[in-house]
Amino acid sequence: MKLSHFAVTVSIEVQNVTGEEIKLNWTSSSKGSLYNISIMDGKETNTTTTNETKTVFKNLLPGHLYTISVAVSSCAENKKTSVTVRTDNQAFACEVRLKNEIFNNTLYNSYSEGYAALSKKIKTDVVGAMSAELGNNHSDIDVLGFRPGSVIADFLFLLPKEDAMDVDGIQAQLSKVLRSKFGNDTKVQSLSVQSSTDNSSSWRVAVIVLGVLLGVALVLIFLAILFYIYVRRRSGMEFSTVYSW
Repeated sequence: MKLSHFAVTVSIEVQNVTGEEIKLNWTSSSKGSLYNISIMDGKETNTTTTNETKTVFKNLLPGHLYTISVAVSSCAENKKTSVTVRTDNQAFACEVRLKNEIFNNTLYNSYSEGYAALSKKIKTDVVGAMSAELGNNHSDIDVLGFRPGSVIADFLFLLPKEDAMDVDGIQAQLSKVLRSKFGNDTKVQSLSVQSSTDNSSSWRVAVIVLGVLLGVALVLIFLAILFYIYVRRRSGMEFSTVYSW
């Protein structure tokens, strides 16, 4: 007797997305099954099991990209079905001068230890303090890059749209928090509302281009100095030769 194996298919439908929640349901060719549902944010994955065909993920961060997967629990051979969803947000583009920080070229490289350390400090210290100031724990920061002068940090401060605030209110709170964490000379140089975190890519490109241009300028200056030294030495040698005659 030959047994037939049929692949179980799952189809996911995202019903609603806010800054803090993702609501979805799914259909399956296997009725009455248990389902493994997982949500992944970066490297962290949370998995639950349910016999329902719908769920709501709550207490999420605004402007974050989440990968949600559903698979039939009883069928090891069946592959999971996944969707990628970004939570809604209100994004404030910030340019902050950290006068007590010293800039070095490693801050141009988002993979360097220096960049990672300063980014983590901003995210950890500022987000925690802003959450206390605003009375919620759903704010977040997306660091876009650093520039010299002493250190200028470009980042997006993210809030759920449900907790929308005006620019003046955010700037006042953010200035207070930054001064307490990075010194009284810290200054929010500009702050504006961004319609979407998709704008972060253009910010990163701008910072990278600026870094490349500054690097090229330094190389040209160095070559000019070498050429000047070479000309001076050559002129000195020719003068010495003429004088000896």
